Amino acid sequence: MWLRLRLGCSLLLCCQAVLLAPTASNVCGSVSISVYTDSEQIGAASNCTVINGHLMISLLNVGNGTEEPEIAGPKGRVYFPYLREVSEYVLLYRVSGLTSLDQLFPKLSVVRGMKTLDEYSFVLFDVLHLTSIGLPWLRHIGGPGGLRVDNSPMLCYLNTVHWSRVLGPRYASLMHFNHLQDQSQCSNPCPGEFTEVTIGSSVKRAYKSHCPGHCWNQDHCQSLCSESCGEAGCRVDNASLANSCCHANCLAGCDGPSDRNCVACRYFRFNDRCVSACPPGHLELDGWLCVPSEQCTRAHMNRLRLGRRCVSDCPAGHMSTGDYCVSCVEVGQPCGKHCPRTMLIRSAEDLKETRGCHSVDALVISLADDIPDLAARLLEAFSSLKEIRKYLTVTQSRDLTSLSFLSGLRLIGGEHISNTTSLENRHQSQSNNISLRIENTDFLQALWNGTAGGHRLLVARGGVLFHRNQRLCPRTVTQFVENNLNVTDGFSPSDLGYNSAHEYNSNGNLALCIESTFNLTVVLSNASALLLHWPHLSIGDARYLLGYHVYYRLVPPDSPPVSYADPSTCEIRQWHTKFTQCVNEYSFEPASGRTSEGSQPEGPYYCHLGGNCNKCVGDCAAANGTARLAGDRDPVQCTFLIGGLKPASQYAVFVVPHIVRQMKVSVQSRLAVASTKPDYPSPPDKLKGRPLGPDRILLEWQPPLSPNGNVTHYLVWLNEIPVQQVCFALFI
Repeated sequence: MWLRLRLGCSLLLCCQAVLLAPTASNVCGSVSISVYTDSEQIGAASNCTVINGHLMISLLNVGNGTEEPEIAGPKGRVYFPYLREVSEYVLLYRVSGLTSLDQLFPKLSVVRGMKTLDEYSFVLFDVLHLTSIGLPWLRHIGGPGGLRVDNSPMLCYLNTVHWSRVLGPRYASLMHFNHLQDQSQCSNPCPGEFTEVTIGSSVKRAYKSHCPGHCWNQDHCQSLCSESCGEAGCRVDNASLANSCCHANCLAGCDGPSDRNCVACRYFRFNDRCVSACPPGHLELDGWLCVPSEQCTRAHMNRLRLGRRCVSDCPAGHMSTGDYCVSCVEVGQPCGKHCPRTMLIRSAEDLKETRGCHSVDALVISLADDIPDLAARLLEAFSSLKEIRKYLTVTQSRDLTSLSFLSGLRLIGGEHISNTTSLENRHQSQSNNISLRIENTDFLQALWNGTAGGHRLLVARGGVLFHRNQRLCPRTVTQFVENNLNVTDGFSPSDLGYNSAHEYNSNGNLALCIESTFNLTVVLSNASALLLHWPHLSIGDARYLLGYHVYYRLVPPDSPPVSYADPSTCEIRQWHTKFTQCVNEYSFEPASGRTSEGSQPEGPYYCHLGGNCNKCVGDCAAANGTARLAGDRDPVQCTFLIGGLKPASQYAVFVVPHIVRQMKVSVQSRLAVASTKPDYPSPPDKLKGRPLGPDRILLEWQPPLSPNGNVTHYLVWLNEIPVQQVCFALFI
């Protein structure tokens, strides 16, 4: 599902082949071709030399798998014979009948990756008949992304390509291959021919490759330039000119020596020349193209001037004034960039679009899974956001655990709701009457501090709705709305997930929602055990209390403070757990031999909470609370012995009662931290001795493997063993 949902909103895009600059090269805008694209649009795109944007081909059957030079789609030929460069990303999604990419764009040389698709610059997904990538001119895939290929079960020739020459030195981390055939099953013959070779008296047929070592498929070698050429590359029209480097302003190759012969430009393209900077009277467009200054602000481009650049939006710290972006500091006005559209946040690329936005029309967050560094990306993307003019929706975002990145938000305007809509109708929780909606986000556990800076978040018009967030506790929702929001239209319990009788809440049904705590005491300890003590709960009908879960874990030295773990989350895997009924008859009694798992711990203490307090250290009733008396039906206090612990170690412990959900009791113990006592260490490790003379021996050893505490000194015992004298006779 990595790509399928992402494409849902993109498949209806028409093909855009807009000429951006009056040059001999056809520079087109983004091109999206699918089963819905008509033949006229396909024909316009086929003349593109450079695509300033992305290239997306999806949901096409382009033939029967034969290697025709021109592949027929359902409404025309899909073929890019002149395409050399794509400034953003290339995507092929569910394209069948295609065996090699040179059938579509035989001269593609550069994919800049200035904008990526979910962190990748070149994506092949469900291209079922592809047998090789086969792009003999491809020399550069740039940007932060790389190459991703999913579900192409016939693909070979991946190991015959020198990927570091295409992706750079970080190539290994920039490639992702999934659901492909085992490359060891591919024969992968590079271009060559069979020749006869004489070995001894016999003649053998041998295959001789024409490639110097790498190839794209059986028809195309991979031409490799001398490393001294760097990013400029070498001649692409003659493999014998691998040491003939291109002009310094070129990128990925050339067909001649001048800056007019470059396949692509390392810096900027101006009038079919590659230049290091745009000349006067021209602005930098999208980081690689020079356009006349007056063209930047014309209606068909609708951009703004920022210094020597032509930009689509003013960056953070700037505001638009006429056709220009100016610094807010220079004009002495408060700075707020408005992003005038509904921001749908699905991927890491979408997050980049919200950077610097002070306000947006509407915000919908529905994040895909497995976005790397998600928390940091969210914080960076929404650090400037103060105002949402219409509505905020958070839904279907499994990786979200907190909405703290929205703490700077001050206003949700609800402008999508008509002023004539009555307050009664707004409270009917219809979809178009909600301004703040948080729902179906399974792992969300925390909201945000809406009072940061001393101001509550104002929901000026419309309602709020919190629904089916399985790990978001109802109390968290209620406190957030009551303490952090000003909802002009008010809210009802049903808006916060409660049913009409206030007996059920759709939020938090998989969470451990704690509303109160009880005391937990570690009353005794020895080298391998801790004795716990807590009050027995009274909840009306005792049958609903099934017992107690005891959670404990080792706390390493110098570790950060330990906090509770929610048993409904993966974090609980770091904790050991035991289940017990409420009992109060455990004792520490002297025992022979070492303590082991399951046995009573040895120690000098004897404390029996059944009223027998002889040999106790201190008074049982005073130290441990009221002891159980003979005839009591239910114990007032509960005790539990945790055994098998490491000596001289610190443990964190908490107790959670197991209560059937119908009782709606949310309680757990406080978190207790206690240490076991030291024990005898194991023997010193690797003891050895060697003589230093007739009356001296040097002993050497390593510290014990199990010190069981802080070893401060060693005791050495010396026992002299008599040596029997032996007489020798010397015979001559």
